[in-house]
Amino acid sequence: MTSIAVRHHADSSFVLRTLTVILLSGGSLLVALRDPAAMLSEHYLVGLGVLWGALALELVPAHGRLTRGRLDAILVGLDILAVGLVVSAVRDLPGVSIYFLGPVCTAAVRLGREGATAAATLAALGLLLPALLDTGGLNPVDVQTAVGAVLLLASGLATGELVRLVERRRQVERDSLLSARRVDHELRMILDNIGSGLLTVDASGYVSRINPAARSILGLGERTSGGMHLDEILGANGRELTDLVTGALQDGRRRRRAEVAVRTDGHEVPLGVSVDFLSAEDGRLAGAVVIFTDLTEVQRLREHLRRTDRLAGVGELAASIAHELRNPLASIRGSVELLASELEVRDQQEQLMQLILRESNRLNTIITDFLSFARMPSPQPREVPVARFLDDVQLQLEQHVAADDAAVEVVCTNQAPDARLVVDPDQLLQAVLNLAINACEAMNHEGRLTVSGTVAGDDVEVRVRDTGPGLPETDLEDIFAPFVTTKKHGTGLGLPMVARIIHGHGGTIEAQNSASGGAEFVIRLPRASSHHHPEPLDLAAEAGELAPVH
Repeated sequence: MTSIAVRHHADSSFVLRTLTVILLSGGSLLVALRDPAAMLSEHYLVGLGVLWGALALELVPAHGRLTRGRLDAILVGLDILAVGLVVSAVRDLPGVSIYFLGPVCTAAVRLGREGATAAATLAALGLLLPALLDTGGLNPVDVQTAVGAVLLLASGLATGELVRLVERRRQVERDSLLSARRVDHELRMILDNIGSGLLTVDASGYVSRINPAARSILGLGERTSGGMHLDEILGANGRELTDLVTGALQDGRRRRRAEVAVRTDGHEVPLGVSVDFLSAEDGRLAGAVVIFTDLTEVQRLREHLRRTDRLAGVGELAASIAHELRNPLASIRGSVELLASELEVRDQQEQLMQLILRESNRLNTIITDFLSFARMPSPQPREVPVARFLDDVQLQLEQHVAADDAAVEVVCTNQAPDARLVVDPDQLLQAVLNLAINACEAMNHEGRLTVSGTVAGDDVEVRVRDTGPGLPETDLEDIFAPFVTTKKHGTGLGLPMVARIIHGHGGTIEAQNSASGGAEFVIRLPRASSHHHPEPLDLAAEAGELAPVH
């Protein structure tokens, strides 16, 4: 910007200097008509030579001590000297003082107000000095010369002030332009870096702006740009969002916290959407601003809280039921054992006695599971390296597989070698082993069992994957609900127990079917380095030892 201004000033002064030379050359023709001898005087010829030489100095580059300002001052001084010499030769010509306006204007452009004032003063002296020298300073200067000198001083002051005002105006315009560019850049950076998606559309629904977060959430390519209709950009996968925005533009009512769903990459993504309006200068509707966020994580947290509340309620209920059933069951079992020892029972009666004892044992097992679920002790967290934890998991699983003589290949992989968890290692180990043992049973003790640890942001993911038949899609949503089981003799409390342990450590657990086949359980727990301290979920009325639940 500065170099452009300097070049502009240089061009302007060069034009002024050229005009001065042309005026002096033209004026010389008038002098030649009146007094040819004056045109050939020494002063006149030297003055024109200096003036043309000053034009040549414009080509000299500024460097070292010869700065641009000093060079400009020298050029203006030479201009005044040259004009003074010419004027001294033709001072009888009417209006000769006008020739000094060229150097004065050049000084105003090049040197500012102070330079214009100094140049005007020198020009006035250059006009008065020859007249004073001719009279020896004894006689007054003629009126024409005196008026010319005054006009030169006034023109210098006026030109300098005018240049100052023009420069101030230009500076204000440059500052305003820079400020507008800075604000535009900051606004663009803010809009491009916010985590929420943002769309601006006109009153007809054509998109004028779409930020990177919107492209990412909606699954749009980087080439997607404004100028297209919202329906054309989103297509059938974003019909709900298009209808919401179009409806707001048609009825003129804002939308606050509306929830719609779009499909990207074959998956449904829930969105929380707000639609506000843009107004033109005359108050008419100019368009709308659409701001939306991905609610996938919010819904996952909602489900997490819902499951936690449900597990807490079931735990309290299970504790009450177990206490109420265990005492009568003990009395029934003891009475049956006493009758069996005192009475002689045969055939069907003996079978009935054995049936009562066997079912009593099964009922006692169920009650024990209830109490284990309800009386789960609070976690005792401490820092545990993920690598060490996975080593313990692999050792336990290999022993379990060997004890059952199963044909299961156990693979534990760790992609988080330096990560640490703040957990109760015994409880977490019980949860992972429960999932792994269930996986072995789902594969009929034949296949591949993989337990892996990875870092995902501020969390550590522990995945348990098998090569079995997978989980029915209808069971994925309620698989952690109490009393939901696919086992013939299961109580439906194993996976709820796992979920309760994970939730008690401030983590989450999800069940899904692997793309390569089989079921996969994903446990997410906060890393120790994230300074996240888990808040244990302690809903048990009294503490007890953990017991395996199937």
